[in-house]
Amino acid sequence: MKKQSKYFVKSKFFVAILGTVRYYINKTGFFYGWDRYGILFNAVQEMRDEYLRKLTSTIMAAALLLACLVPVSAADASFKDVSGHWAEEFILQACERSLVQGYNGLYRPDDTMTRAELVTVLWRASGEPEPKGTASFTDLTQDWYKKAVAWAEENAVVNGVAPGKFNPNGNVTREQVAAILFRLAGSTSGDEAMWGPLSYDSYYTDADKISSYAKAAVYWCIYNYIYCGEASVAEGDTLAPKADATRGQIATMVVRYLDRNN
Repeated sequence: MKKQSKYFVKSKFFVAILGTVRYYINKTGFFYGWDRYGILFNAVQEMRDEYLRKLTSTIMAAALLLACLVPVSAADASFKDVSGHWAEEFILQACERSLVQGYNGLYRPDDTMTRAELVTVLWRASGEPEPKGTASFTDLTQDWYKKAVAWAEENAVVNGVAPGKFNPNGNVTREQVAAILFRLAGSTSGDEAMWGPLSYDSYYTDADKISSYAKAAVYWCIYNYIYCGEASVAEGDTLAPKADATRGQIATMVVRYLDRNN
């Protein structure tokens, strides 16, 4: 049996006293002469009411304190510039999962994202694991992304742009996002390897613009509903593989990737 709280027990105790007094006054007349005007009855009732007022105040104060202590979710503190945006759902999900951050209440969904920012998003999505060492790249100047880049290099998620160079401030392209997600998933092709030459090459108007190193990755993302359009969740018939990926596009692709792999 569930144990009653001490507040509940005390409240029941006062109710029992009140009931006892009412019984003697109304039924036995034992207190009738002395308590003709209900002095005893009213006194006990006032004690009960005062106790209940204090109990209610205590509960309300505790509830207010708990409300202040409970952290506000990222989705509750939604960005001011994503309402009605085609990627709104995915941006809020990325925020809910603590993958992305904004700028003074703004997400800037149509701005580009740097290579360092993307790697940091994926590092957060992986639980922010501690890398075994430092990255080999010599152009990492900011502490906030060094661990993320080191982790990504250790796990063969990213490559440099030149020997010893990562180019952390360079914009990441749409095909590069696909390639990084493909590597993160293990670089294992599926049925899309068959569908690519049969239909993807002819269906997408700019399929010939995909870099050779990224083609398997882009088609893998398409087949697994990860890739998105430039201004829509569906990719349409244009891939724009070499266009800079926007923050809205990356939120969409990363969330869809995580939904597929979790």
